[in-house]
Amino acid sequence: MQPDIIRISDQNTKVEVISIQLEIVEQQNVSERVFDQFIGMLHDGDWKPGDKIPSENSLSLSLGVSRITVRGALHKLESLGLVEGKKNGRYVCESGAAKSVQSLMPEILLERPPDSDMFSFRHLLEMGSIPLAIEAGTSEDLALMRNILERIMECAPDNRQLETLDVAFHTSLGNMTGNSILKKIYQSFRTMLFYFKDGYSNYEETVELYSSFLGCMENKDVEGAKAAMNSYLEMIKEAQA
Repeated sequence: MQPDIIRISDQNTKVEVISIQLEIVEQQNVSERVFDQFIGMLHDGDWKPGDKIPSENSLSLSLGVSRITVRGALHKLESLGLVEGKKNGRYVCESGAAKSVQSLMPEILLERPPDSDMFSFRHLLEMGSIPLAIEAGTSEDLALMRNILERIMECAPDNRQLETLDVAFHTSLGNMTGNSILKKIYQSFRTMLFYFKDGYSNYEETVELYSSFLGCMENKDVEGAKAAMNSYLEMIKEAQA
């Protein structure tokens, strides 16, 4: 069902704000669902280029979630180049033109491809990076990945920092390849990793697979590292089904 659009006037700035009657979000996976709703607003044209986004407080009340959750989702949109902050609020970016590799992720998310396509791409990207990373990776690269894993293991399963650390762990694989193009692709597709909502639904298995993967990387065991990464990706795929 399409949300109703209500146009209201911002008395402080005299700028018309597009307010959407959004579906109230359930608490389960709340941050991801808020982000998905915002992407939906952009994809369906409810939030058009140049529109002013309702305030964090307004969105918080409409969705029945905290301002912190709303702010996090809006920051993701900003990092994608879909929304920009100005002195009097946030606006939908005027231009969606692709001018660099970094513009690919917003374009892909707005097209809302099937999850199967996203999984296939991620599988191809990460599995293909392993041989290059083992060949080119330095002891410093491995130490950084080890440090990230140790920080993951120190966190409680519901710690919000886990999401950021998880992305850092996978991004470090791209950096380890030493390939300038792959490094840029990993940086550009950081949001794709958030899109998968890994969420540590199985924290213990995730840590076990990460430990196995890193051990194989340190021992230059390509097939072992591929097997551990494949098991991890399959686990995430099943969790999303």
